[in-house]
Amino acid sequence: MNIYDYIIDEEANFKTVRVPVTGNKTWNMDEHIDRCTNVANGWFHKGADDGMRPYKNIVKPIINVARRSEGFDVKDIEPFVNDEKNYYKSFLVRKYHPGWARRNDIDTFIDDVVESQVVYGLTLVKSVGQVRPEVVPLQQIAFCDQTEVLGNPLCLKHQYTPSDLKRMSGKWNAQKIDEAIVLARSEKSTVKDGQTVKTPGKYIEVYELHGYFPNYCLEDGNYEAGKENEYSEQMHIVCYYTNSSSQKVGITLFAGKMPEPIFKTLKIDTIYGRACGVSEVEDLFEPQAWTNYSGIKIKSILDAAALILFQTEDKKFATQNKVTNLEPNTILTHEPGMPITKIENSVQNLQAFLNHQVTLENDARVMGSASDAQLGTNPTAGTPFALQSLIVQQGQGIHEWRQGKIATFISELYRDWILDY
Repeated sequence: MNIYDYIIDEEANFKTVRVPVTGNKTWNMDEHIDRCTNVANGWFHKGADDGMRPYKNIVKPIINVARRSEGFDVKDIEPFVNDEKNYYKSFLVRKYHPGWARRNDIDTFIDDVVESQVVYGLTLVKSVGQVRPEVVPLQQIAFCDQTEVLGNPLCLKHQYTPSDLKRMSGKWNAQKIDEAIVLARSEKSTVKDGQTVKTPGKYIEVYELHGYFPNYCLEDGNYEAGKENEYSEQMHIVCYYTNSSSQKVGITLFAGKMPEPIFKTLKIDTIYGRACGVSEVEDLFEPQAWTNYSGIKIKSILDAAALILFQTEDKKFATQNKVTNLEPNTILTHEPGMPITKIENSVQNLQAFLNHQVTLENDARVMGSASDAQLGTNPTAGTPFALQSLIVQQGQGIHEWRQGKIATFISELYRDWILDY
């Protein structure tokens, strides 16, 4: 097995291969991440985003409600000592924990967990040997099992500066690090495959591969007879350079066995057969798309209404310039019985499209459990205060359910990783 070719092939497959979810639905994780990013930021997913098409962003306010409602603060975390002889220490732990957690950025870590869940329906967390685990941006995934992220293997793609790589000397092969830095170019790969952006300094594209592979992958393809089928959990740190024949040549910066897993995932609204759950942004794909459709139609109607049209049977005006090009106070003459008249060009069906947009936005708010009060807008005139309070309380229920799922996940991370510090 050639690790270098394996990474290149699997990265290409990750962007093109679709997995069947139901009899008539297929899914691609790279496409899902791309579309969720676009919709969450108010960008068109397809077509030219040149500012010539209206985009009424109904998603942003709703996911802002979700971010605010489903997150929580470190003061809400209550660690304790589960030992009857040391129960009194729980008081000290609770007293000093919030300050310690904030110094180690646990509060921003929780925000990152919520953000990834709201936008993508998946949170991937990595233990990096520090108090604060890392929430892996899903755009960093070069490839993985699209049915289950931790199903093996998992490969991340990083952009390191030379100084970033030099700091890894001692952990990784120092000689190979120097070789990679010398061969690096002053450009940086973007999220989309095959695209680069020119940069003032060098960047090295580094692949971090985790998986269950034959042991000979650690031994440059050499293995003893009878041991060719021995496997182990491994990590490979690999980068590439392009040689004079325009071929990608791999450099191994590190290769070794992994004693224990360093990744955990959170999915709330799970769908069997795909790696990401249903995010709150994904729920709003269709309302946003049809809202944009109505917006584009409204623009077409307004553009047509803005035209001033004239008509006449006098043929000499057929070769005349536009009315807008005439000098002020110009007097026009026409043949008898052939006057110049204005064509009625009033707006047609505008209200129907405006009503359609309002309906879609209201449906999206219901789907996202975002009431007027949560969005910061005034309720409909005449709404009783008690009713408004009840609506907010009921709408908060789904967010509290999600918050509970996230809290359980954070508790697991505390027990397994964070409390050791």
